[in-house]
Amino acid sequence: MKLLENSSVMIIAHPTAILKSNSITVPTGLKKDIARKAAEHGKIFEVNTKYQVPDDEFIGFLKLYGVKLSFGSDSHSIEEMRTVATKNNEKLAEYADYPLTSTFLV
Repeated sequence: MKLLENSSVMIIAHPTAILKSNSITVPTGLKKDIARKAAEHGKIFEVNTKYQVPDDEFIGFLKLYGVKLSFGSDSHSIEEMRTVATKNNEKLAEYADYPLTSTFLV
C-alpha cells in the first residue's frame, strides 16, 4: 500500500503480473482496498494486454472507484507491438464508455 501513497508514483504498471506468474491469487477484499486507496491518491493503473493483468474483477473495482486506466503492451519490439495492438484494441473496446488516460506504456 505504500506504493499507492508515494507521490512520486503516477502509474502502477502491470499490477499483479508477478503474483499471477507464480499462481498467487489476490483476495477480493484486497483488490477492493487497493482500488479504493488508488482512487484516494489519484493513481493510474495499467491494463496490460501482454500479461493480461489486472483481472476483470480487479478492473471492476478500479472502475467502481473511478481509478484512471492506461493500456499497455509491454512490447519490446515492433513485431510484439503489432501482435499486442490487436489485443489492446479488443480490450479498449470493452471500455468504450469509461474515461481512459492518454498514456500508453510500452
